[in-house]
Amino acid sequence: MKTKRSLKVMVLAALTATLSAGTAFAGDLTASSASASFNTSQNIDKGAITLQEMSGLYIYENYLYGIRINGAELRKYMEHAASFYGTTPDYNYDMIQGVDYTIDMNQPVGHRIAKLQYQGQDVKDTDTFTMTINDYRMNGGSGYMAAMGYTDGRKPEVVFDSMRKYGDDGQMRALMIQYVKDKGTITPTCDHNWSVIPKK
Repeated sequence: MKTKRSLKVMVLAALTATLSAGTAFAGDLTASSASASFNTSQNIDKGAITLQEMSGLYIYENYLYGIRINGAELRKYMEHAASFYGTTPDYNYDMIQGVDYTIDMNQPVGHRIAKLQYQGQDVKDTDTFTMTINDYRMNGGSGYMAAMGYTDGRKPEVVFDSMRKYGDDGQMRALMIQYVKDKGTITPTCDHNWSVIPKK
């Protein structure tokens, strides 16, 4: 395994790439993913990549779920994430890949997602998405399910379950490692799909 550029906590890109490479969702649903930056001290420099370095990017033994949600639920998820921006521990704050958005920390709670677009179009409440999350989030971790309105044991529709599909190989670290092995050489990029307007 090799990288042509320095790799700095590319968890979100790996989540999206893993699913798009091997798991197609049915219908015309748009794909997105949510993840926290678990280990901001982990760098992978240009050259050969070790298994230890890959494991250092994602330090938990999580599995992945693909869930079906609408635009209103996506916005609620992102609003909840905004409440953790700049706080610790880092694993509470999720970043979203697959959409373009701006968080305005000067706005009141419920209105901090100032911009939310998919492929240049504003996201409507009725738009349908599949979003990849880990099992910790799916099981209520950090309150994201409740923020979307899933309480009393209710959960969103599951369209993908990495443990059911791959067994132990469905753990996030194993998926990322296999993805890089399959590619042979990767060239990480950052698409700058989100930004934050800090509180004045």
